[in-house]
Amino acid sequence: MADVAVNDQAVDAITFLVILFLGEGASRKVAAKYNPATLPEASVGDGAGR
Repeated sequence: MADVAVNDQAVDAITFLVILFLGEGASRKVAAKYNPATLPEASVGDGAGR
């Protein structure tokens, strides 16, 4: 019985780490989509549309 409990804990820990890692990636994608990096003022241009 003790071996089963240890295996369950190991599987739970690995599952937690995988979900944590995937959640981090998803969070970064969403943040990049809704908070795009702003351009520095010098590279914006003169407003002529060129």
